[in-house]
Amino acid sequence: MSSILKTINLGNYFRLVNELLPGVMALSARDVNGQFFHDNDSSKSSNLESVYATVIEDVQSSEQEVFHQILSDGDLLYIVQLKDLHGSLVGRLIVLLNSLDISGDASSLQSVESSLLTIAELAQHEIELNTELNMMSEELTERYEELNLVYDYDPSKALGNGGEASLEYLVKSCTNFLNVAMSALILPDQNIAIYDYAKVGERVDPSIIIPSLNDEIYNWLQDKQQTIVINGFGEKIREECCDSLPYKLVAAPVFSGDNHVIGALVILKQQKEIDFTNSDKNLLDVMSKKVSNIVIECFDQLTGLNNAGSLQTKLDIAVQQSQLKGLSHALVYIDIDKLQVINDMSGRQAGDELIRHVSGIIRHLVRNRDSVARLASDKFVVLLEDCPLRIAVDLAQKIRAEIKAREFQWDLKSYDISVSIGIAPISPKTESASAALSAVEGARDAAKERGRNQLKVFEQDDVDLLLRHDEMRWVSRIQGALREDRFVIYAQLIKPFQKEEPYPHYEILLRMRDEVGKIVQPNDFLPAAEHYSLMPDIDRWVIENTIDMLAENPSHVSINLSGQSLCNEGFLEFVVAQLQRGVVHPGQVSFEVTETATIANLNEAKLLISAIKTLGSTFSLDDFGTGLSSFSYLKNMDVDYLKIDGSFVREIISDAVSEVMVKAIHEVGKAIGLKTIAEFVENDVIKDKLVSMGIDYGQGYGLGKPEPLTDILKRDF
Repeated sequence: MSSILKTINLGNYFRLVNELLPGVMALSARDVNGQFFHDNDSSKSSNLESVYATVIEDVQSSEQEVFHQILSDGDLLYIVQLKDLHGSLVGRLIVLLNSLDISGDASSLQSVESSLLTIAELAQHEIELNTELNMMSEELTERYEELNLVYDYDPSKALGNGGEASLEYLVKSCTNFLNVAMSALILPDQNIAIYDYAKVGERVDPSIIIPSLNDEIYNWLQDKQQTIVINGFGEKIREECCDSLPYKLVAAPVFSGDNHVIGALVILKQQKEIDFTNSDKNLLDVMSKKVSNIVIECFDQLTGLNNAGSLQTKLDIAVQQSQLKGLSHALVYIDIDKLQVINDMSGRQAGDELIRHVSGIIRHLVRNRDSVARLASDKFVVLLEDCPLRIAVDLAQKIRAEIKAREFQWDLKSYDISVSIGIAPISPKTESASAALSAVEGARDAAKERGRNQLKVFEQDDVDLLLRHDEMRWVSRIQGALREDRFVIYAQLIKPFQKEEPYPHYEILLRMRDEVGKIVQPNDFLPAAEHYSLMPDIDRWVIENTIDMLAENPSHVSINLSGQSLCNEGFLEFVVAQLQRGVVHPGQVSFEVTETATIANLNEAKLLISAIKTLGSTFSLDDFGTGLSSFSYLKNMDVDYLKIDGSFVREIISDAVSEVMVKAIHEVGKAIGLKTIAEFVENDVIKDKLVSMGIDYGQGYGLGKPEPLTDILKRDF
């Protein structure tokens, strides 16, 4: 109550009392908790509290708005009740008047009382106004917190364990921001039930809520497909869906991607708390849509299991835990053997039901803490955290036996179902999540090759199997990246050393975005692309997209060509067509081929160089100095630049042989009219040495790191 009295400016009312009433000797206000607020320094003020104490009982028993009493020395004591907008007492105004200044007739006393009542009424209006303003401020604060919940909710803060952690974070956010007793989320298809309680206040009873949430509210939402708000008892909607639940609640349906209700998001309060509003309903609708987005992003729509992206996140964490803490995990890869047969014989709907049938068996047999994901149409992976390999093998045997024992029936037909299973450990020696997946996929492939319904455990000696499978997996990922346009063009500055040039020169580099958006370095995917002859397709993509990005931009770029592209049928015609499109001037584009690739495809290289230079483009010989006959054939190659191999450049300060090699390459190039580019310029010491030797250009982290070409073009042009 003290805080309410403090919301008004008592000084104004004290001054008003002094102006309206003669003979004011002492003046103060007292709140209901006993605190005094004094305004003058009269000798009477010091004993005002003791005087007040002698009359307080009479004041409390009196129903008068203004209480007055004549004291023993003849002075007049007036006490005025100060109330809030609800009529509740918040304090008292105490006035001591000198009787010599006031005549004792009834008219004078009535005038004093009337003035004090007016002052009390003014104070009450100010209290009401301030209280209303405070309520508005609190409501705005609440709405602001709700907006924070909607706009600042960031599931990526909790993605450490995939979709489940994101949903837990969302439910906790509902509890914290909306100031409710409990928030709950159920997703039966995902086997998820999350409950969060407020840290303070009276808790709701979970033994009442959980059965009602699963059996009544969820069923009602599935039928009506709309958010409900329930406050008081006797409401028709409470009788329809949850008559036994003694709480106020808002329940919002969670929809799947195909607009079916797959869950419920609910917030609850005690019955004695303030009602939920339409704002609460709208807010929970927004949050339920966020739940839907997480489900769509992290879970498989057909089975409700984790999807590939969610598994990848969990697998990354598991590998890190194993490396840092020495924990042992295991992966089980399960592949349905006859799905395509059933699809062909009974249709896709039967195949989908078989997938759900198998996923249900797997989920029933694994532990609650294990993660089950569907990777593709007939492929599942189980991540067994903190699980020895022998336990994983036992579980895989149970899954295989259970699936084999339970016939699958569709349209009055019965089918014998089997699965091929691979198992691989995750140990402190496991290099990465991709390595773990490669191992377990390789084991699965070996199980299939044994004749179906088999189980294979990956062993560290299976190196050839692992390498073969890893490259095969990269082939599929590279082809997917080409189809889905997931390659990213990077560029690194080639800096002139001897004189400035009007436009910058960059080498074009390549990165790939994987299925979950992470950048993959070229060392991870290019070896497989080269091994399985995918480089011409990649080179075509790089050339076409780089030229498109350079439209109306004066930069000069160097594009790498693989040895496979040099002799690929139709590749030369493709390059010529791209340069003749008119998007860029051919002189802006230079092409690079490594020395070893050129030697291996010498005739094709000469033909391509000639055709390209006829159009006005230039040519660089990359990694020069590593070939077996570098100088002997160089004079017959019509190139413009020599890129000195970085293995020599990085040692130029500490190794005399490297210094001599760099000098020799530069001198030979200069003698036949070529410009030289030094790679791996990592610091200023190397750069200064190269400049003093007359090298024309430098490239390396000491001059500029690779960046996305889009960022460079936005920043520099």
